[in-house]
Amino acid sequence: MSRKMDFSAAGATSGEVALNQKPEQKERTGGVAGGVKKRKWLHPVQAIEDGKVSYSCKLLGSMPVRMESKAEGNRIVKECVKTLKSEAFQRKERGDVIPEVSFNVSDKALRIQEAKSKNILYLHSLHYISYCTDEKSEGNHIFAYIARESGTKAQVCYVLEVDNLAREMAATLGQAFDLAYKKYLQAKQTTPVKEQVKELKKKMVNTDKEKEELQDKIAQLERRMSEKSAEAELLKQQVMDMQDRGINAGIQAAEAPFELTIPRPETRELDDIIKALESQIEDLGVPDEDQT
Repeated sequence: MSRKMDFSAAGATSGEVALNQKPEQKERTGGVAGGVKKRKWLHPVQAIEDGKVSYSCKLLGSMPVRMESKAEGNRIVKECVKTLKSEAFQRKERGDVIPEVSFNVSDKALRIQEAKSKNILYLHSLHYISYCTDEKSEGNHIFAYIARESGTKAQVCYVLEVDNLAREMAATLGQAFDLAYKKYLQAKQTTPVKEQVKELKKKMVNTDKEKEELQDKIAQLERRMSEKSAEAELLKQQVMDMQDRGINAGIQAAEAPFELTIPRPETRELDDIIKALESQIEDLGVPDEDQT
């Protein structure tokens, strides 16, 4: 594992490596973890990842630009360098101090901050940087880059003056881009797996939801079955009660004594009836038993 180091153009203290060494003295073999193709880096990979590579510079200034294509980058930068150097010279003539800054590089962003207070002046993600270059002009080493401002389409050119390290700054930025690109490729390769895991988790959630819905339906059916069973039991009991009442009524009717009541006529009425019958018999000429 690479040792974390703090890089500074001013020199090296304990645990630091000076950036004013020759590049070949600081070459490291590095690469992104995971078996990606290795190449020679200017700095340890860990230092770039942790944002520990920085350079002491003077910020000559910045100005808005409009770059339609990368082919225009060199011309635009030269014009910016010429303009900003002239303005810096005029400021020096007036007694103004050119601000000293720290230029920090990582595989995620570039950061320009005040050397003493460490206040961040500019922060640019790598994917916002469209062009960078180094040049030697009148004995001064210049590093410049063009970046798009976050959230807008505006482009700005930043120009820094550095002692004999402009080319190394450009190479360091190239290393940061290379490292970021390799990480992008690795992330792209693992994306399908992540998507599959995400889809499976989604299916698991849906399955759990469907399971809960089925359990609710089963519970509802069980409640309905229980209610129907109670209703059927009640009806069955009512039928049995009706049957019992019908049978008991029949038994009671069968067991009751049968009495035939014939009304008895009065004695006078009976005598009259007998006499009437006798008279009729006489009229018919039916002989009496004594006569026969």
